[in-house]
Amino acid sequence: MICGLYFINCITRYVRLTLSSIIFDLDDTLIDREATMRKFLITQRQRLARLLNCGDIEYANSVLKFQNGGYADKRTAFQSALFELNQEEVHVESIVNDYESIYGNEAIAFPDVRNTLLELRKVFSLGLISNGRSKGQRNKIRSSNLDGLFDVVVISEEVGVKKPDPSIFVHCLKLLSVKANCAAYVGDNPVNDIEPANQLGMISIWVENSKFAAPYNVGATISNISDLADAISALCPI
Repeated sequence: MICGLYFINCITRYVRLTLSSIIFDLDDTLIDREATMRKFLITQRQRLARLLNCGDIEYANSVLKFQNGGYADKRTAFQSALFELNQEEVHVESIVNDYESIYGNEAIAFPDVRNTLLELRKVFSLGLISNGRSKGQRNKIRSSNLDGLFDVVVISEEVGVKKPDPSIFVHCLKLLSVKANCAAYVGDNPVNDIEPANQLGMISIWVENSKFAAPYNVGATISNISDLADAISALCPI
């Protein structure tokens, strides 16, 4: 847990110099995407038991495999899983419609995310940029109790552009009324998150994970969002 007094004293020293806003990625940065999706898939299999003649865990594992960490087309992933599980007679549209209607209602945030954001809000304006469907991503924010913690939320479906296009970052910066060199961006994907942040002159902070190799050029690396205070402290001049 963050020591509030230490956090505020250290961060205030740094914000006087340059940093005024912190912008976050959502999935696999604040939200545990795999845990959230696994929980959804298990309950989906149970909800659609009359259609899906397979086990809960078997179904969840198959779909997750074909989703490729969330980067594969969802319809294609569901279709591939149905084929692997010998459920070809099931209409994939039934599965996709259920997904689009319900997914995100039971999102699982990483530990200490809410507490960390509450502390950061005492000093910084906070933004969020996420690729994905508006309904699903906003459901995740709401159901994980993060709603209201961000000054600006930008979802790719709503603005017609997605990461790593730098224009979605520029859009968020404009909404926050902050220059790029006065903002930090925190994300897990070196290509979608770190590279465009660096390109614009933002401070990039990578959330270390097993899916991607460490980015070549990054301002700081953290293992968990709860480490963010220490990462920013390390950027403070002595």
